[in-house]
Amino acid sequence: MHFLGGFFIICLACCNLCSCFGNQQDDQKNSRVSTLCGNGCFNTSVACKDTLTGGCVGWKNLGSRKNPGRSCNDIHMHRVSAESGRYWISPDCDVCYPYEVYCDMTTAGGGWTLVVKVKGNDPFMNRLNSKQWRDGRLIGDPTSLSDENAMGMAYTSLAFREVMIRSLVNTAQHLAWRHPQTYDSIRSIVKSCTRVANGVKISGDITKLNFKGNVAYLKPCTELVYGFMGGDHHYALTSVAGCSVGYKHGHVGAVIGAFLDPPSGDHTKNGQNVKCISDFGVGGGYYNMAKADYAYAINAHYWDNGNDYTHSWGSHAVFIR
Repeated sequence: MHFLGGFFIICLACCNLCSCFGNQQDDQKNSRVSTLCGNGCFNTSVACKDTLTGGCVGWKNLGSRKNPGRSCNDIHMHRVSAESGRYWISPDCDVCYPYEVYCDMTTAGGGWTLVVKVKGNDPFMNRLNSKQWRDGRLIGDPTSLSDENAMGMAYTSLAFREVMIRSLVNTAQHLAWRHPQTYDSIRSIVKSCTRVANGVKISGDITKLNFKGNVAYLKPCTELVYGFMGGDHHYALTSVAGCSVGYKHGHVGAVIGAFLDPPSGDHTKNGQNVKCISDFGVGGGYYNMAKADYAYAINAHYWDNGNDYTHSWGSHAVFIR
């Protein structure tokens, strides 16, 4: 038994060759167990009684409501056998305000937290929707792969460095990239109306996504960059997630996606990027949004053919890690 901050922490189980409060090296990955249990014996069974939740702090139940992880990646790192599905996380502190999320534990290394789902061939989540993209208003069910528009709390509260756009029906249909720095949340980027164009692809491809159009036009340009609030040209015809009409969104102007950058000057870069997809993403649209398929939230521009053959996509989710 150990007295800490007015609470008694009771050691429930210890591994061999060490005592509950012996000299075992602290496990730096488990800050909560380290804080509550000092230099206790930490393993994958149970470490100590957590007086804050009444549950056992350890890896076995990490991701439960009483023992939320920091993120899906946190759970994945410490529970390598954890399967994809619903888990509880609390990014800001251990037990403050946990909420449920969907975790993809297998695709591109696993540990991905679902933040948004966007239906294909549907206008609701396009770039004109500021209530979701800018304000972060919760809709739908972000804890499953059900085919619906959805936005969860992780969109506003979870920090990330890597992004994945993934089909709801096939994990192989994905595109993932990494940024050189960590961002506070996707919403923090959108609210700042700042283009982020420094992502580098790490897995999958646009050609691997759930595309329902003419595959002859499913050809990405060779110099795409990955990020947020992008665009392949100087068009500024509509607002983007509440950002001013003067924002240069290019042809698609998606909140999240892949595009040529910068969005002005010679977009073809000496003729290298023609007859290919120069702008793609979710939370986008096409040109002035005046036609039905121009307003679809998942869209792409094929240079020389507009979006005639590249506007039809299946539903996808956005994950972060």
